[in-house]
Amino acid sequence: MFTSTKIKQLNWKQVCLDRFKISSLTFFYFSGLRNRSRVFFDFSNLFTSALNSVLFCGLSIAYFQANKSFNPPYLFVILTFLLVTSLGISISTRSKPQEIKSHFSNYYKPGALVEIKILEELKWNKFYQNYTGQILSVDTMKTKGKVMIRISRKDSTFKLGLDEKLLTSENLTRFKPSLNPGEFDFKEYAERKGVYFQITLEEGEFLRRKNEQWNLRSQALVLREQIIKSLRKQDFTTEEFMVIEALLLGKKQDLSKEITDSYKNAGAMHILAISGLHIGILMMILNRLLRPIEKFRQGKKVKLLILVLFLWSFAFLSGLSASVVRAVSMFSVLSIGMVSRRVSKLDHYVFIFQEYAI
Repeated sequence: MFTSTKIKQLNWKQVCLDRFKISSLTFFYFSGLRNRSRVFFDFSNLFTSALNSVLFCGLSIAYFQANKSFNPPYLFVILTFLLVTSLGISISTRSKPQEIKSHFSNYYKPGALVEIKILEELKWNKFYQNYTGQILSVDTMKTKGKVMIRISRKDSTFKLGLDEKLLTSENLTRFKPSLNPGEFDFKEYAERKGVYFQITLEEGEFLRRKNEQWNLRSQALVLREQIIKSLRKQDFTTEEFMVIEALLLGKKQDLSKEITDSYKNAGAMHILAISGLHIGILMMILNRLLRPIEKFRQGKKVKLLILVLFLWSFAFLSGLSASVVRAVSMFSVLSIGMVSRRVSKLDHYVFIFQEYAI
């Protein structure tokens, strides 16, 4: 028979679960809202910091009050709404170049000598090679901040490496906004990615030199390019190579418009983007293959180690993109929970790593 104490415990467990789901949905909604392209905030850092502190204190009080009551935690949910919104405003405000003291735009003047490190290769067009770079310095001032690099393909016969640096005194320019209503606005898209300037270069307008500083993500991208070069030597057709490159290594820049449109029309474009779906399938296959190891002493721990190492090796080969790192992190924690036999729910792991998707 259920005692009154047992009934209260069951009710409390259900209340806690409902509270978590409500606050999780709230967190997801406002975390996504603060990065929407048309939501911009202009508040001082002092104001947002004070507001965050006040809301956090109020949320703490509401939490302890909710623990003493079996009533729906309305105040807790409302303050969660407000706090996450305020945090989103704070993050959006602090991410603007004028709020970052070391951002190159605060020191750059036309004609200044800038040093740029190549970060990532973007999709090329018939006129330009396109890259994303980080401005390391303006004249003698150490800076940071991303810039889009366009190199004319008219006379150039080279390709920049992901471990190279450029020195140039050519002018940086702002992106031009879209002129037609409803048209895709590349300026808005680039600014959401933290890129506010671009630089257009001809061959001979810059100096190239090797990057002597070691960087994990740069090394991952360099290794990925080496694998791609090896795959090019195989007897794949152009279409097959494009799909293999996207599926195995997460590089979609070389996909043709025909292939992209075909997958979009079929509603299967997500297959070409390495994310949680691919990592989950990979983990299921590995978990099945490594199951015999569990029969040995400490076999589960050895299996966990192999599984996690394999997943992170795959993330490294795919260039350590944000979506892959997020998915591998989530499934690594999930694997640890499975091996330790802890009671876990998948939505808890999704909640933990949701913020990295923003």
